[in-house]
Amino acid sequence: MEPDYSTYRLQLKSLKPDLDEKQIYQMYNGVMKPGRSTQITPYLAEDGYYHGLYLTECLDDGRIYVGKHSTMDLDDGYQGSGYEINDGKNLGKKFKTTWLEFFDSSDQAYVAEKGIVNANFIRNQKLVMNHVLGGKHLDDAKHLDNPKPEIVKTEFSKKVEAFKTPNPDRIEVKGKKKKRGSTFSDLGVNPGEWISFIEDESKKFKVVDDWRVDDHNGRALMLKQILPSLTKKFYGNPLSAFAYNGKCLAVIQKELRSN
Repeated sequence: MEPDYSTYRLQLKSLKPDLDEKQIYQMYNGVMKPGRSTQITPYLAEDGYYHGLYLTECLDDGRIYVGKHSTMDLDDGYQGSGYEINDGKNLGKKFKTTWLEFFDSSDQAYVAEKGIVNANFIRNQKLVMNHVLGGKHLDDAKHLDNPKPEIVKTEFSKKVEAFKTPNPDRIEVKGKKKKRGSTFSDLGVNPGEWISFIEDESKKFKVVDDWRVDDHNGRALMLKQILPSLTKKFYGNPLSAFAYNGKCLAVIQKELRSN
């Protein structure tokens, strides 16, 4: 039977508390896969992104989450998309994230994630926060029989959920009609074209459809979902934070509405 990565890591950390996460990763990765050399020095791949594996540890209970992330900024604050991390932050839990290893492409990183976040790894829920097999980009991940506990929705949470859901039609709000936001098509940006972050034009995102862009991690997200990982600055209109062909999307929106 394949050894359990998380158990081995916990044992190693208790025996060698002076080691940092990268050193622990190198040691248990070497034990599990003899002959494999890990590249822990960050480097940009040919597409201009860092493609790496990271480990996020909950400082409250010591449980870990291993995932893959592609980014232009190693300090973008990303700690994982697992619901235990997102829900934990809302509950005030603290997390520490460490880059573990880097690869030449996003697909190579997903293959490595698949090898580590396997069935043995995620079955040990006393030690890990992952609930889905790694390598989901390869279209072969499967949920185990360990679904997210049902959450009782309050009226407030229902309103928040409705707000997060894009609605291309007009929405009734207290008897008044509220115009829907401008789609990328409205602004003259077609799927497959690129927009840039206005504070750092090197950070570009490909438009997926009328409402969402590719976050470079295999997900299609709305602009307001992308912003927290890019800046701490508040943008009342997310379009104000992005530009198309050097022109702010909010300016394009304003010009269209004034015509």
